[in-house]
Amino acid sequence: MKNIFIFLLTILCISSADSIHPYPVGNPSLSEEPIVILDRHIVERNENDIEISYPMVLGIENKDRVNEIIRNYIYEMVERDRAGIYEMYGLLLILDYKIEFLNDKFISIKYEGSFGVIGNAGRGYIRLIYTLNIDMQEGKIINKEDIIKNEKEIFELLMQDRFEIIGGTVDMPPFSSTQAIRKNEGMKAPNLDYYINEGKFIIVQGAYSAHAICSIDLDEVKEYLDEDIVEKICGTQKEEQG
Repeated sequence: MKNIFIFLLTILCISSADSIHPYPVGNPSLSEEPIVILDRHIVERNENDIEISYPMVLGIENKDRVNEIIRNYIYEMVERDRAGIYEMYGLLLILDYKIEFLNDKFISIKYEGSFGVIGNAGRGYIRLIYTLNIDMQEGKIINKEDIIKNEKEIFELLMQDRFEIIGGTVDMPPFSSTQAIRKNEGMKAPNLDYYINEGKFIIVQGAYSAHAICSIDLDEVKEYLDEDIVEKICGTQKEEQG
């Protein structure tokens, strides 16, 4: 792992291009300093074809820890995708990020792009979608197991088509009768993740070349979510209204 981190840091130093800009925060930060996003890029053009953009967050008290989490997530993703059979070929990995939610306590990042190999037969790839959610006060990743406290009720809402499909590559409810294994796994299914978008709780169903993005109002599900995390996401709005 040490070698891949050194290798990627070298790529970053040589071939990164940064741009810095204030970020429009949906729930205004309570801190006096503005939250600023620095765009970072990893580009490799050799036997591999790697293009990755990811954010660096400035203007928050815990910025060093938060940026370490974001950076390590990207490095570990590249290392994982290099492993196994793909070590025999050149790696194709193209990812771009979008910050879906940001305040001074919580950030949701969605990565979308392509993954595949470069071999004798040419290039082959599949679409990817990843999410990363961070409690910026605590300096830790918030996985779906951390935020969802009543998996059964959330899953029932999915099964009842209470979520609206807002994107992806499939134009049908994400849990059809042909996906019995996923039904049996419920919210524990490894191909399910989430992110936050202003006022929305969004489930991502990733399934290699097919995925669905399903949205529901936070107000409809917050009783099934961790109260402290919901407070960090929605608390600024509550304070403003008070």
